[in-house]
Amino acid sequence: MTGSRILRLRLRDIQVWPLEEVAALLQTGGVIAYPTETVYGLGVDALNEEAVKRLFQIKSRDLRKPVSVLVRDIEMLARVVSNIHPVAKPIMECHWPGPVTIVFPASKEVPPALTGHSGNIGVRISPHPFVKRLFEFFNSPLTSTSANVSGGRSLLEPEDIFRTFGPGIDLVIDMSESLGDKASTVIDVTGGSPRILRKGAVHVAGIFERREEPSSGEIQDEPDGLIDK
Repeated sequence: MTGSRILRLRLRDIQVWPLEEVAALLQTGGVIAYPTETVYGLGVDALNEEAVKRLFQIKSRDLRKPVSVLVRDIEMLARVVSNIHPVAKPIMECHWPGPVTIVFPASKEVPPALTGHSGNIGVRISPHPFVKRLFEFFNSPLTSTSANVSGGRSLLEPEDIFRTFGPGIDLVIDMSESLGDKASTVIDVTGGSPRILRKGAVHVAGIFERREEPSSGEIQDEPDGLIDK
């Protein structure tokens, strides 16, 4: 793949998607815009520091603001977090894969810029067909910051993303018919008691509704603490 372009994919053609090429682009520091179950994300190899720097540049993002990531599974999660607090496990069991981002202490493998130099990293597992299929070819966490210039509205149309970022982005995946319309709910578990940093696709009251035992701590609601926009 050469030059910036839009790649149109349809769910019915999932078996012939050129995802080896997309994975190769990411492995060489490329930037893609891709669909998720929430909104379009901007993706780079989350463990490639140069690619992460490029991502911050094209978004005009403040280096003090963190960027969340997607992982394929719990095995990949272990590469980006240093520990998993027990309070996180039932949230993961109930809502992963799904639109719930959980903030953990970051591992040393994570570039400091992704944590906003806080030492913490937001992570989720996505159920979206494109993301699941891409992870069959791409063996690294993928950044999942909203497709927008930092502070602006999330862009939901491939043409708008392409027009906004121009040559700053290498590839826009056009699967807008399978896109969600709300950002993920963000929960910080680093302090032991869950804190809601952003209300999103999963209603806050439903986060623990399928748990058999009560939480060890009260849920603290901090709706203005948006970690990724």
